[in-house]
Parts: sequence; structure tokens; C-alpha cells
Amino acid sequence: MRPLSLFYPTRCVGCGEKTAEIAPGGLFCPVCLEKWRAQKKEICPECGKRQSECRCRFDPRFPYAHLIGYDPAVPGVGTTLLFRMKNKPLPRGTVFPANELAKLLLARGWEEDAVLVFVPRAPYRRRQAGVDQAKELCEGIARETGLEVVPALKRVKLGKEQKYLSLKERRENAAALYRPDPKKIAGVEGKRAILVDDIVTTGSSAAVCGEILLAAGAKSVAVLSVGRTGKETEKI
Repeated sequence: MRPLSLFYPTRCVGCGEKTAEIAPGGLFCPVCLEKWRAQKKEICPECGKRQSECRCRFDPRFPYAHLIGYDPAVPGVGTTLLFRMKNKPLPRGTVFPANELAKLLLARGWEEDAVLVFVPRAPYRRRQAGVDQAKELCEGIARETGLEVVPALKRVKLGKEQKYLSLKERRENAAALYRPDPKKIAGVEGKRAILVDDIVTTGSSAAVCGEILLAAGAKSVAVLSVGRTGKETEKI
């Protein structure tokens, strides 16, 4: 019996072409999948390490790992994927980004006594895009690893878009955006909290959320993201 993908080919998220060669739960055609793998192997120009090993300018209190470097001005399959994740739900049944993060989490050995926590998205952006990408990533990682998702954080105000702010402004803005969810926060007590987001830029939001989790009794916090952009806005 011929697979349904031969009759109803899906569209590659990387190049936009319809193809029957995308693996179940995947997003990329074979050519774009190789480009994704190559992007993961790219070297950070600052520290000389592979992207998954790079910790440039990140808060030393929190272990951190990401899959790819991200520059929205540079075309590529990773850029296309992250833009899609922020602005539109991925195709039903997609497991690719979460599975990639799950492999990275396990490679770091972070799974022992751990729970997953997502950085919550602004409600208006969630309604606008129809997706909370960090929550979906968390749920996908949970399916792959068996770890529990604890929705321990909440957004308490609209705030400003972080991407338009300087580094100093990002830190101040992030501190006003996030609070513990009083009904859920106890779930991190005594646990290693794995904080999940789609993209990390300066790490301001991750640092604020990490501080909240530590204050609630988490024994440690590690941060996991799909992309990391090295571009920081240092406006005064």
C-alpha cells in the first residue's frame, strides 16, 4: 500500500516545496534537513564553539543550551522555522523541533529529577498567532522524555516588545512581565527546572524567570531554546 504522503504531499517548511519525502512528524525535505544539520554545526564567531555549546554573554547562574544561531536578517531553514513557530502553528502532528530539543536535553544529562517550565507568551500574541510556541515545545519534549510540564509562570501585563528594547530596558521590562503562578509554582520545589523558550536573545526574560523559579524552591534552573541570536541592542 502506498503511503498517503505520495497522494497528499506536504510542504517543506524550509523551502516551501511540496514533497512526499518529509518524514512523519518532520518539517523538512531531505535537502533542507541537511541544511538544518549543517546550521546546528555552525561555529560561534565569538567563542569558537559549536552552537549547542555556546554560552556567550549568558547568565552564568543558569546552564544553557540551544540548537542553532539565529539572525532574522539571514535567510536559512532555521530562520524560516523560527519565524513560522512565532507566527503560525506548525502542521498537525509535527514533533521535529521538540524532539531536537529533547535530544539536546538528554545529551546534557539534565533529565534527572527535572520538570519542564515554559516562558509564557503575551496573551495578545498568543491570540494573534494562534500558538504559544514555548508551551508547545514543552509538551513535545514531555512526550519524548516523560518529564512533567509545570506551568509555573504567568505573564502579568502587556509590557513592551522585548525585541525593540536595549539590553538595560529588556532587563527592566522582563522584571515587570513575569510572576509565579500561585496555583502551580509549588511543582518546581526541590526540582531541576528546565526553562524552555523558542528564541533567546539577551537572556533577560530567561534570567528573570529563572530567578522566580529559584525563589520558589527549585534546586537549579537550566535554559533550553531552539535559537539564539547574537545580536544585542545596546541603545541607552
